[in-house]
Amino acid sequence: MSSADEPQRDEAPPDGASPPDPLFVSSLRELRWIVIVWAISFAWVIGYCIVAGYDSAAYDGLEHGLEHGLEHGLEASGGQIGARDVELRLVLGMPSWVFWGVMLPWILVTLLTAWFALTQMADHPLENPLAQESVDG
Repeated sequence: MSSADEPQRDEAPPDGASPPDPLFVSSLRELRWIVIVWAISFAWVIGYCIVAGYDSAAYDGLEHGLEHGLEHGLEASGGQIGARDVELRLVLGMPSWVFWGVMLPWILVTLLTAWFALTQMADHPLENPLAQESVDG
């Protein structure tokens, strides 16, 4: 994939340009990780919650209950708009779509973040060019 015209990573860039700062290169690598993990998490949470959290049968019941409640008053509809027998599956006391769509991804991303911070992020000393000049001069 690399061509002969591209400089190797160990070689200095052409035209006398200085090589990229290792701190900058490390920051870009960490940024890639963060953006990729965020995008995957965002897609999962939003996508799963839209698909699993939106129950069309319950929505149809809400429309029917609202029409019935407006026509006959809330007392006639049992005081609940859209009350319908829709089975709600629970996982650890919360709706299953909340557990699988929100809690589990947050737990996994938290564990991944801890792993990444403890094993993949490098601590680089920050150099102060002004301090270097005052020591030299």
